[in-house]
Amino acid sequence: MEKKTIGKIEKPTVEEFKKGKRKLYLVSLVYPGRDLKKESQKKYRKKIDRYWEEVKNRIQDLEVKLGRINRIYHEMVHRGGKEGAEVLKELSQETYPLVQSSLEKGSVLEATEDEEPLRQSIDWARCLATGPRSGQVLAKLTEFYVQSMKKRDEYVGDKINESLKRDEVGVLFVREGSNANFASDIEIFRISPPVLDDIHRFLEDLYAPIPKDKKKG
Repeated sequence: MEKKTIGKIEKPTVEEFKKGKRKLYLVSLVYPGRDLKKESQKKYRKKIDRYWEEVKNRIQDLEVKLGRINRIYHEMVHRGGKEGAEVLKELSQETYPLVQSSLEKGSVLEATEDEEPLRQSIDWARCLATGPRSGQVLAKLTEFYVQSMKKRDEYVGDKINESLKRDEVGVLFVREGSNANFASDIEIFRISPPVLDDIHRFLEDLYAPIPKDKKKG
């Protein structure tokens, strides 16, 4: 079966909303910014609060047009149901309220990730964060990290392809840059509020290298 990659999704037209097709909303997870300096954090917090408010409004609009969400998928969550909700509560104060609201309406939280590749990717990321001095070590760590992320993306795509049923609506909360693939009969709706561009620009400016002439001053 032909599959779609997240980065190659095109917005479907109204005529393409055919009965019988599965529908999936894609919501990008954004950096929460809790480790930023106080002044930057305050400015950034306003942007991400606005982002999640607009995401919530967009989901509500889509539910009115296409029906309520049946299944919820969330990156980093390897358990379903109540256990998964508890994992998410500790994981993300931004997405938990949205997910909890859908659960109260009857949605099902799916175990979205395979625990072993998830833990591996976290461990490899921690190793990379130490800044290894050896080029060979860095190359190996990067290779292992990329492999674990590939396994995660494959699992997420397969999980959704297998569990999302005919006529059902799902939502996936996932990092930007994910390479998860979806079956061709799943219609994709990318929820991308305009403020997401502001968030990108803010972070780019925040972490941009300081010019040499300004360092001297």
